[in-house]
Amino acid sequence: MLKEKINYLSLGILTVLTLGSGALLTADGADAEGSSVGATVTVNSACSLEPETSNYAIELGPGTRQEIEATTILATCNDANGFAIYAVGYTDSEMGKNILSRPDGFSIATGTAEAGENSSWAMKVSAVPGTYPVTIQNGFDTFKAVPSAYTMVASRPSSTDKTEGSSFQTSYAVYAAGSQAAGTYSGAVKYVLVHPSNAEAPQE
Repeated sequence: MLKEKINYLSLGILTVLTLGSGALLTADGADAEGSSVGATVTVNSACSLEPETSNYAIELGPGTRQEIEATTILATCNDANGFAIYAVGYTDSEMGKNILSRPDGFSIATGTAEAGENSSWAMKVSAVPGTYPVTIQNGFDTFKAVPSAYTMVASRPSSTDKTEGSSFQTSYAVYAAGSQAAGTYSGAVKYVLVHPSNAEAPQE
């Protein structure tokens, strides 16, 4: 009696799912070795600054000094290279004009806003403690003259959490000399966020 050995090959449907680890799952649950195809996802940087302009108007009498309540500015940026914040005077819709003015032509030039012969107004930038505090630049932790060109006032070397953000406060002081005409003077400071932090200052 001749016994023939017959090999049978079972044919069926094989379902394969590619996983990130390179493992393969088959229809019957057995593991198999294989290679996976990777995917590349790009997350664009998203940065914002609110508000971008700090506006104010102040009524002063001759020989008086007054500090204006601070405005909190929130910077959010998920750029791992950080960001820098620049400021510039902005008066009567004119960039780089760093005076307080009145419609009748009277003005107060920028300075340190200290009592003296000349009227002056000045700005101060203060960090707000938080998860990602900014660093105050160019000595603006005391009252300084408002810049007439974009000047870095704060920076964050690195930041990866956009949800937390970084806050800083900007405040102003104004001194009106005895010879200064009484009335309401107005002006503003324009802020801009640039990232990464080592980028060049914006152009006017």
